[in-house]
Amino acid sequence: MKFFPRLLALSVLPLPLMACGVDADTAEPSIDPVDPAATAEGGDEDTFADRLGRSLNAERTFEFEVEMTSPGTNPVQLMNGRVDSSTEPVELDVSLDDSGDPTKPTVTRSVDGVVYFGVGDSRGKYYIIDPAEGSPWGSADELLAAADPLNLWSDALTAITRARYLGIENVDGMDLGRYSATFDLRQILPDEDLGTLPAFYEINADFWFDEDNHLRIVERDLWGDLEVTTLHSWGAAFEIVPPGADELLLAHW
Repeated sequence: MKFFPRLLALSVLPLPLMACGVDADTAEPSIDPVDPAATAEGGDEDTFADRLGRSLNAERTFEFEVEMTSPGTNPVQLMNGRVDSSTEPVELDVSLDDSGDPTKPTVTRSVDGVVYFGVGDSRGKYYIIDPAEGSPWGSADELLAAADPLNLWSDALTAITRARYLGIENVDGMDLGRYSATFDLRQILPDEDLGTLPAFYEINADFWFDEDNHLRIVERDLWGDLEVTTLHSWGAAFEIVPPGADELLLAHW
């Protein structure tokens, strides 16, 4: 369990927030619209990196779902939740189905700098992870990094090896600009976290942006499975509250 966040970096979602080298607390929240047609010719690495970086820094709240589809099967939801990165540390309420039993999700909630962590066998109750202390599942920072679905793409901005603009597509009534990109994780992860095969260090993913440059969909091929992250409610106002006293298992680890 100690390496849970690192495993998420290679399978679901991962790493500390370093969006394009811009401090998330000081980045301007406004976005200059990007004209996708201006990048219609291939070789769009710089344009894509700029667009993704500005999208990740633009808004501070969003909701998301992550689904996984294996060949010949229906989609299975892996993660869902809400994130508010206007605070330091980030506040979030994220549910991860990593047990194979959707009635026993792993839940990470962060409120006012305190992390509440519920695993399948805690029966709907939460452990308190003191930011200054560790836990069997890693530090509070590691848990928050693993639960935030934007962290992989934030860090991976420095690892883009290929990007191409594919045009405008209508998805669920929205006109979205689509990019295909490749990332080399050897540039951002230690060697001991990577395997020797390209499947372990190279990520191929497609990204869809709306007309306001909000990231709306990310699809990536995960060793033959298709992982789809859908993001919405950018800039929405919501409150993440801590569990009640009757939902807590321990004061701290």
